[in-house]
Amino acid sequence: MFLFVFLIAINLTSADIIFNEIMYNPSTAQGSDSYNEWIEIYNTENTTISLENYTLCEKSFLPGYINREDSITYLNNGLIIQPFSYAIITDGGSGTEVYTNFNINENSLALHVDAATLCGGLSGSEKITLKSEIETIDLLRYDSIWGGDNNGFSICTFPNEIGTWKECSITPGQENSQTSSQSYNLIITEFLPNPYGNDNAAMPDGEFIELYNKEETTIDLQGFYLKDSANHKIIISNMNLLNNNTEIEGNSYLTVYTNGFSGFLNNEGLEEIKIYDVNNNRLDKVSYSNSQEGVSWSLIEDSWQQTQPSPNEENINPEEANPARIEIQTIYIGSDEKAKFGDLLRVKIFANKGDDTKESLQLYLQDETGEKISKITRTNLEKKYTDYSMTLPIQIFPNCNEKYPNEKYEIVLEGFDLEDSKKIDIEGITQNLCEQIKPDCKPCATYEEFYSSELSENYESETVINPYSITGNVIFESTGIKSKRYGIYFFCAVLFLVILQLQVKNGKNKS
Repeated sequence: MFLFVFLIAINLTSADIIFNEIMYNPSTAQGSDSYNEWIEIYNTENTTISLENYTLCEKSFLPGYINREDSITYLNNGLIIQPFSYAIITDGGSGTEVYTNFNINENSLALHVDAATLCGGLSGSEKITLKSEIETIDLLRYDSIWGGDNNGFSICTFPNEIGTWKECSITPGQENSQTSSQSYNLIITEFLPNPYGNDNAAMPDGEFIELYNKEETTIDLQGFYLKDSANHKIIISNMNLLNNNTEIEGNSYLTVYTNGFSGFLNNEGLEEIKIYDVNNNRLDKVSYSNSQEGVSWSLIEDSWQQTQPSPNEENINPEEANPARIEIQTIYIGSDEKAKFGDLLRVKIFANKGDDTKESLQLYLQDETGEKISKITRTNLEKKYTDYSMTLPIQIFPNCNEKYPNEKYEIVLEGFDLEDSKKIDIEGITQNLCEQIKPDCKPCATYEEFYSSELSENYESETVINPYSITGNVIFESTGIKSKRYGIYFFCAVLFLVILQLQVKNGKNKS
């Protein structure tokens, strides 16, 4: 049951400006009383009114509002209130947080008083006065028994009930609304400010904010909205939810994606995220500073920690997050499970770098002494907490000089301070890769020594790869070889032009 209290009015014939809504004791979630109290007035007439000589509790009005964070005055649009329009009055002094923590109608007039507080600080019982230069325009003595006492609601009056005040939903700068019978226990539990790749990518990539419904019943979040410290606003709808459903079941998670919205969550510096219901009641607020790429901020046991992203799921304690892991899964060789020297093997691996800052993986073959018998294949993994499955090549040295015996050799995968290995049998040589060449030059190199850049000084003959036995496209050619080849082409072209010129000249002489 509402308790109705009638307005004490003086000179009602002059009451063209009236008190309309008061936030005298914001909830804890809405912010401190010292910076989040406000009073709304309303122009009931079809004419503009100058508030230049008006006062609130004997303190003059000044245009705009002072933002407490940077002490700058914003919305300094003068002291003229338009017909049938609203003005929001906030603290002077060190400023206010009202425009950060409440959804203020941008069409309302912003005012602040020439004092650190409104009427000395609004309390549970207060008399407030609105005066012009010559008379009292409105007077109100309110009491906490009317409602709006630290519960997320305000007190207000309605056009058809002039003089009657009661608890109502928060609507600063807008038409007053009856108190919603529904209250919500909805909190922010996770957010990802700096995903890998484009922060503004379409879902399921890009930034996200995860919500949790602490109630037993389902809540329809259609029309609820999120705001950041720059007052960017994302309204929750099917457009930013993966399941195309705005309902969040009891004791469940729902992830809202920014889905292309630019600049909502800062990667650096102080940032805030707030969630509001359809009646503009702020339900939760989270502040953070800076972020790591690919790592989310997660609420774990009432403490915010950076850890592995887990949208729509219970948050993962950093101590239990996926550790780095690497594994050789499959080695593709012949049906006899044996390879030959000179073979190009394919090896399927699995890797997850966890939270490791390193990126490099390497794969190679070695004998029992640790001497490598292949080139090292390297690859980089950038994303943390991401499963990678890939197939990498290993080129076994041809062993044309039969330096290495037929025996078991070890394929080694290294990275993130981890190692995995598997042994394979290597027998025989791929003969068409090798041929003997009598060189005139000295020194010469074997295939293995060429690739390891260790040249010997004493060779009677050179063992090289037979270039005609290798299939596939050329993927690399040294600039020296290119220059020689292009030089031959150029010489042939010049020779052709010279011969052509001589033939033309000879023909002219005959004629």
